[in-house]
Amino acid sequence: MMSNYSFKLNNNQVATIKKFYYKQLKLSPNKTVAFVIDESLAKIIVYNNGTLLVQGKNTLSIVAFIKKILQMKTVSDNSEIKEVSHSLVKQVPTLKTKSNAGTNSFLPLYNKKTYYLPSIGSDEVGTGDVFGPVIVCCVYLTAKNIVFLQKLGTIAESKKISDEKIMQLAPLIMKEVIYSVKIMMPLEYNQTIKQCNLNKIKALMHNEAIKQTVLKASPNVPVILDQFCFPKNYFNYLQDQKAQNEIYTKIIFETKADSSYFSVAVASVIARYLFLTQIAKLSKQINSKLQLGAGKLVDLQIDLIVKQHGLEILPQIAKCNFKNIVRKME
Repeated sequence: MMSNYSFKLNNNQVATIKKFYYKQLKLSPNKTVAFVIDESLAKIIVYNNGTLLVQGKNTLSIVAFIKKILQMKTVSDNSEIKEVSHSLVKQVPTLKTKSNAGTNSFLPLYNKKTYYLPSIGSDEVGTGDVFGPVIVCCVYLTAKNIVFLQKLGTIAESKKISDEKIMQLAPLIMKEVIYSVKIMMPLEYNQTIKQCNLNKIKALMHNEAIKQTVLKASPNVPVILDQFCFPKNYFNYLQDQKAQNEIYTKIIFETKADSSYFSVAVASVIARYLFLTQIAKLSKQINSKLQLGAGKLVDLQIDLIVKQHGLEILPQIAKCNFKNIVRKME
């Protein structure tokens, strides 16, 4: 269904939109129009007076995405939510909160207008686990992918899916979507962490995965990163790559992005699957199932591993900067 939506921008916001969409900018013969941006389902028109108009299909999803870029409040009017394209946005689960318990009001589990937006999402796993690698996965979801993945169910709550379910779902997902993966095994991690901190490692891995995925995707697809540090710090971590012009900069940073964008949730599922696969391989190496996390069970297992295999095995299977390992190697 075709629809229109407009709102006002200030000069800084116009400049931000112009910079973000610079590859898609077109001039208009209409003297009142500053520039036009063609999207696959809609057209974005920015007028000289600062009015931004979105025309076409799925306009509210595009408006919500633009407001994310501009850090503006998104529209919450129920009548407008109903206009969102049903092919991409279906009824989503809701959850009760303490503040509304006992009432009929519910909060959305995720943003209905932006969640199913075709996009590139990047997430990582393994950073809180003593054993195993750090893995970054970046996924490009098209509208066609989204329709297919919705039928699988449960992916929306990626952080709550059981490991057993992930092992079933991920292979099906990986056959359907475009994705890139970066894996840093413990041996490489233990060498790299001596030179830089974990956030820099993650920034470098995300940057590589995003670049590889963007090359496989349609032009100007929005890129969302599950934020783990301030954007300024993220790009500072990548300064070594600046000389090679290898930093991807058109990124939307958002904490808990898997709750806001389906592409990030899917990236989280694939990354977790690959992490569990690597854990299984390392477990075979020591003939014992490795514990996840960094708690007391991990401490007990470290003691047992050292007794059976010696300290020299730890750099091959564990991140040796964790306190669990540092205490043992002192």
